[in-house]
Amino acid sequence: MKATFLILTYNQEDYIEEALNAAFKQTYRPLEILICDDASTDGTASLIEHILRYAPDDIAVKFVAHKKNLGFVGNLNQSILLASGEVIVFAPGDDVSYPERTTRIVEKFKETNALLVHSHAKCKDLAGNDIERLYSKTIFTRKNNIYLVSKSRSLYLGASGAWHRDLFEKYGLITAQGFIPEDLVFGYRAYLEDRIGFIDEELLDYRVGSGITTRKFIMPKTVMDLQEIADKMGEVKPVLTQRLIDINRYDGDEGFKKSVKRFLNRRIDKVNKKQAFLTKGFLRHSSNTGSTWPPLKRPYMH
Repeated sequence: MKATFLILTYNQEDYIEEALNAAFKQTYRPLEILICDDASTDGTASLIEHILRYAPDDIAVKFVAHKKNLGFVGNLNQSILLASGEVIVFAPGDDVSYPERTTRIVEKFKETNALLVHSHAKCKDLAGNDIERLYSKTIFTRKNNIYLVSKSRSLYLGASGAWHRDLFEKYGLITAQGFIPEDLVFGYRAYLEDRIGFIDEELLDYRVGSGITTRKFIMPKTVMDLQEIADKMGEVKPVLTQRLIDINRYDGDEGFKKSVKRFLNRRIDKVNKKQAFLTKGFLRHSSNTGSTWPPLKRPYMH
């Protein structure tokens, strides 16, 4: 079973050398390392070219430096088309995979019928210090159901994930427009198929705060905060839209399928109304962009 070790980068010159050296130390064979840089504006691409001179001879290496920024989803979709492995091990350009990571993941795929495999990780801050597992309350780590999963924006630690090619043969690439973290799509698809594998080991150092898909939660204090929350509400809709596309491709029980479609359509409608309320309601009632609002309930963000 051939594996592709996929590294996506964008402006990560401070971390890419460590990430690539970790890729070179992977013990699994046959292995392909595929690096796709999304038109970085710093020195990431040139640094990658330099480091690749020291790649092991028994690993096939492909490096694609896009001239135009495709956005995260565009870069991801292109990389999936370019990958030749039956298994794709995702490795963000700021994280450090342990040498046995690919080996353990492939073993799990062989032992099960999983379409997605994920694991624990050791969380690090930007200075390299150990911190608590911030992903410990993701939906896959606790009791769940299809409705909780369908609305969740935290399924599993995406940086720990690996995907079987069959996942894309059935569901295709990500086609909804907008910012969409890959774990919220691929995790949902694998959940629909009931084909998720978990490795109860730390297989990588996960750097918190420097990733391409990192987003912070903002509790509103000013009108400008409310505008930013409204913008983030616009990030929720693409995820729900892609899940609606994917449930239409699901070929299981029709009653289940119809129920989930109704649920997703209601969630999308709810998001549209909340976004409109935030952008038109609150902002219309204030002429001072720095005015402070009374405490609000936590907005719809998971």
